[in-house]
Amino acid sequence: MEFRLLMEDSQKLKFVHGWEHAFSRSFEMRDYEWIFDPRNLVYGAFEQDTLCAGYCILQSQAVFQGNLVKSGLCNNVFVTPEYQGCHLFTKLGRYVLSAVGEMGIQILVGLPNESSLPGHRRAGWTTFPPNFYLEKKILEDESVTQLEDERITPMTSLNFPLWKEAFTEFAFKISSGRSFSIIKEADYFSWRYLRRPSGDYKIFNYQEHGTVKGYVVYKYYQPFKRIHILDVEAENETVFFELLKAAGTIKEPVSLINVLSSTIYADYFSRAGYCKSEEYSNLIAYDPLSNAPVSLGDTCNLVIGDNEVF
Repeated sequence: MEFRLLMEDSQKLKFVHGWEHAFSRSFEMRDYEWIFDPRNLVYGAFEQDTLCAGYCILQSQAVFQGNLVKSGLCNNVFVTPEYQGCHLFTKLGRYVLSAVGEMGIQILVGLPNESSLPGHRRAGWTTFPPNFYLEKKILEDESVTQLEDERITPMTSLNFPLWKEAFTEFAFKISSGRSFSIIKEADYFSWRYLRRPSGDYKIFNYQEHGTVKGYVVYKYYQPFKRIHILDVEAENETVFFELLKAAGTIKEPVSLINVLSSTIYADYFSRAGYCKSEEYSNLIAYDPLSNAPVSLGDTCNLVIGDNEVF
């Protein structure tokens, strides 16, 4: 069995076929091209020319323990049915964690499904208590509103270039000094939200005198008539509550709005009427330098949008 980083398109195509076989689902090629962007390190376990397992680490920058470091998101881990029971999940995981540590990545996080948690633990990941959602039920008679604050504008791929420099400056400034926070500078933000082929996101930017003061990213999920708050950053509580009002401009019927409780703005959400949900996401982390149990600290900001599935 050989473990290796996949660099060639033909190898990545084998990864895609293996992924589809493991999960019994498929996407359009444009979605795979987005997921397996060059920033996503794609690893595979091969028996001769047969791909048996896959493991990905999405590269990013983050503030960790107050310092700016290289970081990564664990994603798209699988073992094909024919090779389950061979401990490839753990073996490939340990190989990848060692390899990305040698690349200088200092903190890794993941939001895995329930069935994969034991394999991640065996590979050395720290597992955290359930990361519950915060939710707010919406009454049927709550009316759709219009944006009244001229400082809040919808953000699209067309007007985002006008804000790139100011957006990057804001991203680094707002995350400075936190115990953990993924930096979504302009290029990363554009890839994550604006260039995703199947992502229908509602993004609002709060700006004043040419300076970005905050933003919010909403995603409407029609089957459950929900709005997910994927991402929000705000310079202060005034900006935060104004951005929260933008959810009212979504014209589709809405029964509930939710957000991960690991947002640094959990207290603001509580004041806005959000309560702890019964639903939760799993959270894992790994420090390649120390291999010791990880603490993400008291000023951690982790949002739904930090999981590439959304």
